[in-house]
Amino acid sequence: MNAIKTFTVVARHGSFKGAADELGLTQGAVAQQIRSLEASLGHPLFNREHKGLSLSEAGRKLKVPATRAMAMIDEALDDIQSPKSRISLSVPPSFAAKWLIPRLGRFTNQYPKVELKVLATTEVSSFERNEADIAVRICTPVRRATLDCHHLFPADVYPVCSPSLADELGRTALGNLGRFTLLQDTHDLWRTYLEKAGHAENFASARTMTFSQASLAIDAAIAGQGIALGSDPLVLEDVKAGRLVAPFEKRLPDEKGFHLIYPRSHRQKKALSLIGNWILEEAKESQLGNS
Repeated sequence: MNAIKTFTVVARHGSFKGAADELGLTQGAVAQQIRSLEASLGHPLFNREHKGLSLSEAGRKLKVPATRAMAMIDEALDDIQSPKSRISLSVPPSFAAKWLIPRLGRFTNQYPKVELKVLATTEVSSFERNEADIAVRICTPVRRATLDCHHLFPADVYPVCSPSLADELGRTALGNLGRFTLLQDTHDLWRTYLEKAGHAENFASARTMTFSQASLAIDAAIAGQGIALGSDPLVLEDVKAGRLVAPFEKRLPDEKGFHLIYPRSHRQKKALSLIGNWILEEAKESQLGNS
């Protein structure tokens, strides 16, 4: 088995030296294993040439099945020796509902050996107390030597509503929003939005409906019950699918953003890197798909 594995590595590198470096052996030891395998088979596996090695006819026949067999054995041994990694991911509830959960199937298909525990909360999690392994938070960039922080999305908000309500709005200006129901969460951002837009009086005259989570206000907007304020990760997919429309260009800027945060030193660094890189790639793809 050692000789077969050595053969697959030599075949991949095309040299004894490259294989020796990968396997942590001397070139002489690698060459001896190949000679022993060739002797047992009664056929040369490589053509020794001035510029290096090339596979013989027998080597070409052996390479693919041997490589597949070794990969299967390595995978089986890895499963036995390395049980599933368990990672706790802490995210805001609305981010979990509108962005993360629709994508989780892709993660579990791609990384079946990582068992993900999703904690939907706005509470600050302590990595030191093992309350979470990795987190998404709406915050300014975190600058600490022990943490990695990556920007995912802006936290700016803007109005969204159903297509049918958008037709009813027609050419309505922001100054006429007092005639419509304003859907909001507990952050009460409609008041600030209209103040920044120079139409503070509209909030006093408008009907409002308040929900405990932004995702609920957005779902009410999809149902045509009013106009909600949403940020990119919470509404991009619904806008793309045509369930929501952004009728006004005016945004309420926010110096904060959705950030991915995790410790640089972790007992399950490999698994943490997998989920971290996956979230970064998904965030990039979701924004490119709606640009």
